[in-house]
Amino acid sequence: MKKVAIFGTLAAIIAGLFFIISPLIKRTQAFFIEDSIHGRYFPVVRAILEFTEEKGVAPRELAELIPEYLQSLPESKHVDRLKIMSEGENWTLTLYSEATGQHRTYQARRPNFTDKEIESSLLFYHDTWLVEGD
Repeated sequence: MKKVAIFGTLAAIIAGLFFIISPLIKRTQAFFIEDSIHGRYFPVVRAILEFTEEKGVAPRELAELIPEYLQSLPESKHVDRLKIMSEGENWTLTLYSEATGQHRTYQARRPNFTDKEIESSLLFYHDTWLVEGD
């Protein structure tokens, strides 16, 4: 009888730990995915900034950055697509991803984001990326 009670208690503890730890593991995995996205695509942001500073206007297409500012556009299994929208010196780079299990957009832009935009976002990362999603 004692063995059954001990086994039942251990099973309950293990099940409880699973329900506590599982979301933490998922959030940690999502953090590393998002960090990978931000790091891999930051050179594109830097290239857009350099292009804009030198030419006085932002590129209309990302292909304009190659090969002078970037050897090639980065690829990632975590990013479904990316696009740039520009007008004069102002630009927005948007990355689309569902790698964390939820729809996310990552944006970097010039001019910088407003405090209100940052407050309403899911995350503002490395003073560059504004993350929005479900």
